[in-house]
Amino acid sequence: MTIQLVKGGVNVLEWVNVANTGQHEFKFPASLRPGKDYSFDVVRNGDVLFTSRFFSIKRKIPLALKFSPLVVAGIVLVILPKNDTNRLALPPSPN
Repeated sequence: MTIQLVKGGVNVLEWVNVANTGQHEFKFPASLRPGKDYSFDVVRNGDVLFTSRFFSIKRKIPLALKFSPLVVAGIVLVILPKNDTNRLALPPSPN
């Protein structure tokens, strides 16, 4: 039996030779895009035996949470006072 992950009517992933044990653990690649219109098709000999209801795939860690340390670091760099100690001292004026 083959199980296909379908998004918007297009086959996205496929698991071939899945044993019919009543359960299966799926591992999705990180490249899989989040979305709402995913479904599973159970296929045998080219015939779709069953199509699941639509479901959503969400990120494990939301994008806002992933990039928040960069935003905080940028804000801190902008807010911190500038330190002028790195400037070269002016030479003494000639007499």
